[in-house]
Amino acid sequence: MIDDIRKHLDLDPTPTTRGEEGVLYRVSAGEESFFAKRWYRSHEKQGSFPIEAGGAALSPFWHNVVRLKQEIVHALFPGYSIKTVGSFDERVKRGGGEGQFDLDWGRPVTVSKEVVGDPVISPIRTGILDAAYKTLLAHKDDLMRRGAGTKQEDPFFKQWTAQVNREIVGLLGPDIDLGASFFEGNRGFDDIVCKLQRQRPGSMLTEFFEAGISVAHPEVNFIPGNKDTHQKKPHGTFLEFNIGNEARLKHAIMRRFKGDQSKINELLAKLRSYQINQLLDKIFDHILPVYIKITDGQTSPISLSAIYTALERFKIFIEQGKLTEEITKSVVEGLISIINTSGSHERMAWRLQEQLTASFDYM
Repeated sequence: MIDDIRKHLDLDPTPTTRGEEGVLYRVSAGEESFFAKRWYRSHEKQGSFPIEAGGAALSPFWHNVVRLKQEIVHALFPGYSIKTVGSFDERVKRGGGEGQFDLDWGRPVTVSKEVVGDPVISPIRTGILDAAYKTLLAHKDDLMRRGAGTKQEDPFFKQWTAQVNREIVGLLGPDIDLGASFFEGNRGFDDIVCKLQRQRPGSMLTEFFEAGISVAHPEVNFIPGNKDTHQKKPHGTFLEFNIGNEARLKHAIMRRFKGDQSKINELLAKLRSYQINQLLDKIFDHILPVYIKITDGQTSPISLSAIYTALERFKIFIEQGKLTEEITKSVVEGLISIINTSGSHERMAWRLQEQLTASFDYM
């Protein structure tokens, strides 16, 4: 199925809609409908390319980070969370036994099953968000083209968020509201859980947070259902999550699947894979600005493929259980040093292979 969806995207079909972080395509496979999301940026990241430039400044590990956390969440809360069925990165190509990677070859893609919402409320909600995102995306696109950063975006985004939240809460009711008051005063995760338990007993928002899962801006990342399809408030399906407390999440997995050790092992393995891919994603985010600066924006698949190959080899090293903070620091420093001092894409690629990647065999 994923191969068929990838071929469909290769034909460059007309998008169904565009969101803040990705372009969505509705794709049918058999009797089921899915949404393929081509990520062109993430609100979790500091930098991105203008959408018309094509490609994405996201790491080649990003799609794994998103897919794995969604799979874990859906296993715990199948009736109230989106079902992500696969992911891939169009920018990664295989050939000659090594991975080839370029920022401009495409985008990371995640594929999720289409969520069918309440036939009366969902179209109204869609109309509100379509109008709101039209304004937001025009503003964000302008900032990206001018090279403006997150700080320049903040005042507008806060105002936009407050307005769209008011409209959505007015439509769906206060049970969907997870406003700033829950996070004021730099509360820790446990404090937020306690507040939700007091103010939203029996809510799915509370259950998610109790399980260590932070629901990302539920006012807009939510498909409304009804009391027949979703018995618990706020009666619908949530679309975006972050893992906010791993200890709580592990406890929730153990409790939810007590007596099913194979399922527990499967989800803990996915959590470990999520942690590894998240680390590699952060390393890539750290070195990419250095790379772009030193190459004056003249990226090349020769050097980018070598960076990708080095990180993939480091991934194998981590999976063998050899990771320490000192080793991570050493690898990051090695990457930055090679990027800064190589002088050409060809020499950078050679040094990454011969000096950095080869060193993993001796650690």
